[in-house]
Amino acid sequence: MAKIVHCRDVGRECDFVARAVTEDELIDEMVKHLLRMHLVKELSPADREQLRSVIRDEGRPADE
Repeated sequence: MAKIVHCRDVGRECDFVARAVTEDELIDEMVKHLLRMHLVKELSPADREQLRSVIRDEGRPADE
């Protein structure tokens, strides 16, 4: 089952959705997006953990 995260899940007003097979791949995709589109300079380990905390399996509601 694919993993999914919405950019809105991390507090951005953005419709970007990242999908990947693993959490690490998904985090890499989100980091690339945040660096390129939101001009984030870098993500701290705490930022990465926050991102990891909102990842869910695709097809599963966000509140599960």
